[in-house]
Amino acid sequence: MKPRKAVQWFAQEMEGKLRENDHKDGWQGCRFSALFPRLREETDELLVKAHPLQLDTIAEKLSGADACELIRECADIANFAMMIADNIRAKQEA
Repeated sequence: MKPRKAVQWFAQEMEGKLRENDHKDGWQGCRFSALFPRLREETDELLVKAHPLQLDTIAEKLSGADACELIRECADIANFAMMIADNIRAKQEA
């Protein structure tokens, strides 16, 4: 199955954020009790930076830098969700 263009693009955004943290130990074996709060923190950061009701009316007016920052926050959220899913998968395969 070939991923959609939007999925391919977003996966690259996610990978970029992951590579920024390559100096850290990684998520394999990370406790779910540590990952879930981080997922929530990243979601809260996005909500603070771009209140959804405001974003509905200003999205097309965002500067390139502001749009990039919001996309990076979305990638952070997706990465923590991926880490949780990957650890679930790893436990199932063990």
